[in-house]
Amino acid sequence: MGRIIEPGFTCRVGNLIFYNRGGKQYVRTVPDRVKQTKVTKANAKIFGLASTMGSVIRRQMEPIITQPRDLDMQTRLVTFLYQWLLNLKDRKDYSKANQARSLVGFQFVEQNHPVLDRWQVGLNVSMPDSGQVQIKIPAFVPSEAIKAPTDIASVVCRIAVSVCDAEQGFGIACDSVKLIFDYNDKPVAAQTISFPLSTPKGSLLLTGISLEYRIAKKGYQHTTRNKNYTPSDIVDAKWV
Repeated sequence: MGRIIEPGFTCRVGNLIFYNRGGKQYVRTVPDRVKQTKVTKANAKIFGLASTMGSVIRRQMEPIITQPRDLDMQTRLVTFLYQWLLNLKDRKDYSKANQARSLVGFQFVEQNHPVLDRWQVGLNVSMPDSGQVQIKIPAFVPSEAIKAPTDIASVVCRIAVSVCDAEQGFGIACDSVKLIFDYNDKPVAAQTISFPLSTPKGSLLLTGISLEYRIAKKGYQHTTRNKNYTPSDIVDAKWV
């Protein structure tokens, strides 16, 4: 700010404000006002919703996120959700199933090979009854259906389910399960996992999977330190 030495006055001239403080005269400029258009206001609202949803999803899917405080991951998730919400504005004619499908594939841990490249078992997520989410895993042979590094003794598969409101962003329900498979050529029987979760109209149901590989050493199993084998992704999405 500039100071006026001669006896001054208090007033505004254009974008300049003259004023007196402590017997001294000063002048400062009026800060510019940024006018938001309807579009920028709408986009700001959408970004706020994406931020809220991102926080909820991270909290609900924490069992499969190895580094939940990773700021880069948090930013990528909010950006991912923001882009999805923006795309919805011009796709009113699309089915909810098609609109939700684009959320599949987000990586909580960026990898060259995502979960579905390594986990070739498959799974089916459904809501057979009100208040229930069901995941069906078909029979498989671990050494054939799961890609893993050499010398692996077992694979830990964590599955997390997140339900949040797609319009307001608040969390509704969540649950998770931990499965351990010996990495060999013995068949694993098909199984069905049921979660007692409410999925009201307007909710977004996300299913995520993380894989952890364990190596046997000196009678114990230790998780591999190879960072290229720590996939954690969203593998299914449904908009109810």
